[in-house]
Amino acid sequence: MSQTDFEILSYMAKYVFIAFFVFVSASMVYYIVRDYLMGKQEDIYLIMKNEQSEAYGILTCKAGPPLIKDCVGDEYLMSGKIIIGSSQECDVILNDDSVKKENVLIYENDDAVFIEEITSTEKIFVNGIGYSGQVTEIDEGDLIEIGKYKFVFSKQIPEEINDQKDGDEAHE
Repeated sequence: MSQTDFEILSYMAKYVFIAFFVFVSASMVYYIVRDYLMGKQEDIYLIMKNEQSEAYGILTCKAGPPLIKDCVGDEYLMSGKIIIGSSQECDVILNDDSVKKENVLIYENDDAVFIEEITSTEKIFVNGIGYSGQVTEIDEGDLIEIGKYKFVFSKQIPEEINDQKDGDEAHE
């Protein structure tokens, strides 16, 4: 290889590196700006499928896939049967390819709250124990992992939600 060939290859490698650096930087800026512009529209999402049913808990998102921060910190007030998955028809929508369209069902029965992985092909984890196609009871502080998302379940309903519901009942 002559010195001219080496200089040409060196020159090309330098520009390939610069192009790669610009691409990675632009991608990072895109995700940062997107997350900033999306912002947090609400702190608590009210999921009430049945007006007559009482809220039985809150599901708080603690972690999501890398570079996707659309869920972290969001709280979902649980009432009735809740379906979690990647479909737009789900009550809690997860942006993760490993999550099926309708992946998880959460519901209350006789003052106990249950979670069921309904696809029988994917596992969910409750406090580190994997479940596939099974029903298990969840309780205060349980960590629920669905795909790359992590949620914490709580039976404690914030006072402002209880006050708002009591105020709505007073107007009826």
